[in-house]
Amino acid sequence: MKRLIFAIALSSALLAGCSGDKPGTADGSIRLEMRVYQVPPEDTDAIVKTLFNVLGTGDKGTGRASSPAPGQIVVLAPANLQDSIAQTLKSIKPAAKTKAEVAPAQQMRLDYWSVDALAGAGQDDPSLKELTPAFAELRKQLGDVHFVAVNHINGVSSLGEKVERSYPSNLGVSGNPTLSQLNYELNNRPEGLMLRITSGEQIPYYTSSGGAGATQYVNIGGTTTTLVRLGQILVLAQNFVPVNVANPSAGSRAIHLSLIRVDAINPTP
Repeated sequence: MKRLIFAIALSSALLAGCSGDKPGTADGSIRLEMRVYQVPPEDTDAIVKTLFNVLGTGDKGTGRASSPAPGQIVVLAPANLQDSIAQTLKSIKPAAKTKAEVAPAQQMRLDYWSVDALAGAGQDDPSLKELTPAFAELRKQLGDVHFVAVNHINGVSSLGEKVERSYPSNLGVSGNPTLSQLNYELNNRPEGLMLRITSGEQIPYYTSSGGAGATQYVNIGGTTTTLVRLGQILVLAQNFVPVNVANPSAGSRAIHLSLIRVDAINPTP
């Protein structure tokens, strides 16, 4: 509506200028004058287009408009129209922003769990209760296992913001935890919410050689790009690792799992 009123006002000013005395040169042609105007930056392109439509283009046009930068327009028009153009431009105020535009950027929370699936019946780690639905599906694939928490970290970010987290793994040896890494970024794509995540963990494991035990490390992790749904628990990776240092009686191998969930955080009103 604002742009329509602006166009009507300029058209009226142009008609009024044409019907009155035309300041011109000695040969009777209209004298053109160039002025620079300040306008709301977000409306610059629309105003330039409107001026082109009102003033006209080509050989029959009465003037031209252009913009060297957002918030500025240069108008070449008959001198008797410039004051009317100036008054009309002064009446334009920045477009009122909608509630969605002024609301804080949507914040997303990503939770990341690393979990060991150990062979045999047993009680799942109580701290992993919120992952129970995912464990039910995993047991369909893995059989008779129980789940032990290794790490749980989270991050909060806006869409398009890169998050980098370093954290001590709970599978340290002799009280010396190893350092793990988690980097990720969430973005909106036409097909949905896209997550790109890179994880890196040093998992200690127990080996025996000639009757003597030793602790070594295996590096696991990698980069995954996947679509996610809010509130959905996804299993990003499954890795077989030798006997877990924290639970050497679990058997010859454990299955190390990486799971994530993304939730929207409602902005404070």
